[in-house]
Amino acid sequence: MATRRARAGATAALILFGLVVGLATAEVVLRVMLARAQSRPGSLSVGDPVLHHRWRPNARKRIAGVEYTTNGFGLRGPPVAEPKPAGVFRILVLGDSYTEGYRLPFEASVTQQKERMLNAGACRGRFEVVNGGVATYSPILEYLLLKHVGLGLHPDLVILNFDMGDVHDDFIRTRIARLDEQGLPIAVPPNAVVEGALGMLPWEKPRALAFLSPLETLAAHSAVFQALHTLTTEHDALGKPRLTRERLDALGLTGNIQYDPMAFTRDEESPSVREAFALTARYLAATHELARAHGVGFALVVYPYPHQVSAAESPGARAKLGLRPRLYASERPFQVLERLGRDHGFPTTTTARRGAPASPPRASSPPCGRATSCPRVAEPRLSSRACDLTRPEACACPLAGGAVRPGPLPAMTPVIPQSGRAPSVALPLQYTPRGEDLLDEVLGRVELG
Repeated sequence: MATRRARAGATAALILFGLVVGLATAEVVLRVMLARAQSRPGSLSVGDPVLHHRWRPNARKRIAGVEYTTNGFGLRGPPVAEPKPAGVFRILVLGDSYTEGYRLPFEASVTQQKERMLNAGACRGRFEVVNGGVATYSPILEYLLLKHVGLGLHPDLVILNFDMGDVHDDFIRTRIARLDEQGLPIAVPPNAVVEGALGMLPWEKPRALAFLSPLETLAAHSAVFQALHTLTTEHDALGKPRLTRERLDALGLTGNIQYDPMAFTRDEESPSVREAFALTARYLAATHELARAHGVGFALVVYPYPHQVSAAESPGARAKLGLRPRLYASERPFQVLERLGRDHGFPTTTTARRGAPASPPRASSPPCGRATSCPRVAEPRLSSRACDLTRPEACACPLAGGAVRPGPLPAMTPVIPQSGRAPSVALPLQYTPRGEDLLDEVLGRVELG
């Protein structure tokens, strides 16, 4: 009997040992695969130990039927002249896939629209608008991109194109970042397992099993557990969990910035949103200070999502982001960003009227109106005072001292990719700012002298 029990114990121990070894091997293999997936040969986007991810420099690839090319700085677009040619006013626009022009030909991106309009206008000299957009970037990464890449372009003006999902992205990435004593990022090395754990929705459990939640949180940092979770949870084509409003409500996570990317736009501000926005505000202020320290102008451009301007736009995106079919008309997101700009001395511009349907396309007016002369001046500076659109005579040509009449109020215009289909969840909404709207008001606040 004793011998039989010993044999059974040895067999159980051997099975347990094999299971542990198998799981450990699977964990190592999955982590290696995840790390390699971030920099696959031939991929245009590569992992970066400082910038988390970036475009591969001097590369060319077709993405969703659209030709993508990058320059030596690892930015989308043609080569950027070094040194900057005399007489060129160079604008660097930072942002995510909206700025990048996801699924759009480069010529249709917002930066190139603006460059053509500026150079076709009444102002003398030549404008160059550099596309610094990288998919899923947010202020923590845009600060690093300006620091390590953007300043090498010697821009005259930096515009940061703010996305309402940036607060969520900053919240997640701060947890994998290396920060200095001021809480500013030194580097944000990619960590697919930790990022997956932070964004992974918990399983729906009966109340009697709620005590397992801490164990689930701990297990979530395992690549094997994440793979099993993916197999048992409804995900989209990109592997992200579907955030239906019913599921967020059932889990009690609506408004929780860690799991709800649109929490910043909801009517009620949760404590987690306040905590996360404090991080974003820190990175935005630091980006402004970094630009100013190098004699470069800085401005923040904010665009609303469709659910903030319409009760019915983008129903597919709403379903994926846990949003109800109604208008989210809270002014709070815009107000806190405008207050941040006032407190730190940089202009903040919104590219559409909030709480109203998107305006139809309009004819563009050059930022200098019909001014006959816009002489170049060496050092631009930005005014934190907004141009009062009700008093056109008070709005000066951005590159001249004369008073001119500004263009119409900004608008948002739907842009459908060449494929004819709405953008995927990587660009979940069916709107992108028109080129003339993104920069007109910002340039209208530039004072030279």
